[in-house]
Amino acid sequence: MGINRIGRGISVWHSSVWHNPVWHSSVWRSSVWHSRPRLCLRAPPGPSGWILPLTCIPGPSGRAALLLACALLQATGAQSQPAPVASRPTVEDGVARAMEWVGRPQREEHIDAFAPAADVRLRIYAQPRPLRVWIARIDLAQPGVRFCVTEPAELHGDDAKFETLSATTLDFALQHGVQLAINASAFRPFRPRMGMPIDVAGLAAAAGRKYSDAEGHNGALYIGRDGRIAMKAPPLDTENVWHVLPGFRMLLDDGRVVVTQQEARTSFGDLNPRTAVGADRDGRTLWIVVADGRQPAISLGLTLVELACLFRTLDAWDALNLDGGGSSTLVLERADGAYAVVNTPVGQKQPGTLRQVANNLGLYLPGIGLNPLTKTGQEAGPPEPPRTLRDAVIRYASSHRGGGYSLEGGGVPEDVTYDGRTVLRANPSGTYCCGVTLSTFLHAYRTLRFAGDPTTAPVRWFQDWDAEQFTALCRGWYGTEDAVHNEQIPAELRTDIRERQLASMVVWAGLGEPVRDYRLLRRGDLVQFWRKSGSGHSVVFWGRDRDEDGRERLWYWSSQKRPRHAYPLQPGGEPVKTPGFGVNWEYIGDEIDPTRIYGVSLADQPSR
Repeated sequence: MGINRIGRGISVWHSSVWHNPVWHSSVWRSSVWHSRPRLCLRAPPGPSGWILPLTCIPGPSGRAALLLACALLQATGAQSQPAPVASRPTVEDGVARAMEWVGRPQREEHIDAFAPAADVRLRIYAQPRPLRVWIARIDLAQPGVRFCVTEPAELHGDDAKFETLSATTLDFALQHGVQLAINASAFRPFRPRMGMPIDVAGLAAAAGRKYSDAEGHNGALYIGRDGRIAMKAPPLDTENVWHVLPGFRMLLDDGRVVVTQQEARTSFGDLNPRTAVGADRDGRTLWIVVADGRQPAISLGLTLVELACLFRTLDAWDALNLDGGGSSTLVLERADGAYAVVNTPVGQKQPGTLRQVANNLGLYLPGIGLNPLTKTGQEAGPPEPPRTLRDAVIRYASSHRGGGYSLEGGGVPEDVTYDGRTVLRANPSGTYCCGVTLSTFLHAYRTLRFAGDPTTAPVRWFQDWDAEQFTALCRGWYGTEDAVHNEQIPAELRTDIRERQLASMVVWAGLGEPVRDYRLLRRGDLVQFWRKSGSGHSVVFWGRDRDEDGRERLWYWSSQKRPRHAYPLQPGGEPVKTPGFGVNWEYIGDEIDPTRIYGVSLADQPSR
């Protein structure tokens, strides 16, 4: 059944289809004539309270029914009055109401992570509606604080019209090793698949390279070489920019709420999950706000006006709305090196699901990460065992980050035994490049092997190997001379085992897959790389970024004699230069040969 209001508050029902008999007269005639419907009318109370009773007009003649309906409408026109139209609240009214409550949550929890550079809090509201809002205040003047943004992709052919490759915010954090990450800009096409070429909506630049043009009235977040930030409305500067991330319209401009009445009245301006950023007058403080939404009884979201008012209560001077809805995601690194999606995204319309987005914003932060025992809004529980081999590698490496375990010269830190035999002897002065990485890999394997969870622990890994095969794995990992002639190793792997080393062995063991492009590496993956000088190194991939001059760097965890410094910087801002285990970096291109980076992505389950 259809219903249509055609004037003066009078409703017309038609049992076949919803029409307006004036604008859709041809459809009306056809449906009435062939399906013999019933036409029903009801008028609202007039000034005297008289109500036109429900009138149903049957009969074979649809034309007669239509004429009678028009006559009835005309006859009752004098009695009917327009229904009152509720006035829409103005932006000023919305600001006044929002300022009464956005700064006063029912509960506020401080999240201990990356102090003093960051202050992270969770606000929980019960009134005027259920709401959960994450707020991070970043002191950009703290030593060691740096930005990381999604870079444009090198695309060709039909894909050349696009700008980046889609990725979730969690994958972005894993690939770049940042300590905090959020989604950033709107994009098209909507709902892309992983790694799909995609367009960023608005002015975008990375490390001085502009790759997307400004659009409409949308503003942008500018990040300078010196780390200062600014948020600007059109017209946007396009010359001599460093990092630029486009958003939607500004929320605050010079401390004033600038949400328009037109925006506020749309579904876009109504309750939604939100991601937004704000800045102080000097551009040395960044506020990040991520609000959950679309989750009844838990968090319904914020309107644009409420979001702007929230930044005003934080003392922000400017604020910019970024892509929200199902894209809104906040990721923090934990103290054990793993990552946590701390909010509850609705990327696939279900709570806890992530969306592929066009670009993300990350921050490298000094200090200690999120406590892995912390369960925001709940009681702390026991730590969960690692669920994947990559996760176990990250946790083992993180426990030694920053020189926590110093072993001069690196090398093999412990004997390696298998099936009751010692297949590799500890030698701190030898096998400098490979020993710690192999030890980390085997320790991670043992962690999962005895985790006690048969659904995730790789209980079948190596179970059919004998000691000779396992010895071949270790020798091949180092690319030794005897590995080249070891018939335990498949011939196709022995041909370039000196070049790929650990990458070949992990694939042979069925514990991972080759990564064809180093830009797709994720934290915890294993890497064999060679320098232009001819020397090589085997490492645990930790991240990738660019320095202040735009030069690309690869961050890794390994054994090392002369580290530049362990990153993130420890509290106090002083570099940690400890020989032994730690996080280090080298330049890709200037030092590392980009054509000789061999990565392997560790599998969640064995393929053997």
